[in-house]
Amino acid sequence: MIKSSKKMDELVCLKCQGPLNKIGKVNLACPSCNIEYSVTSFCGQCSDELQHLVACGAVDFWCNTCNELKGKSSASYELLQNTSA
Repeated sequence: MIKSSKKMDELVCLKCQGPLNKIGKVNLACPSCNIEYSVTSFCGQCSDELQHLVACGAVDFWCNTCNELKGKSSASYELLQNTSA
């Protein structure tokens, strides 16, 4: 399991530093290395994991600790390498 905290648009493959392709709603993949990653979001203020809220195509987050709605720009993101079965 490899992790990296950055803004969503800054996430790159942890092995080759190449760009990642989006797969579904919360997964990314490196086409060069054939590595898939899960993405988890964290609050920029308290660092707790955020809940994803999706409505009418808009994506926001809810922080249970801060008890407030968070936007994509205020979240930090972490990559977790998916393990092969």
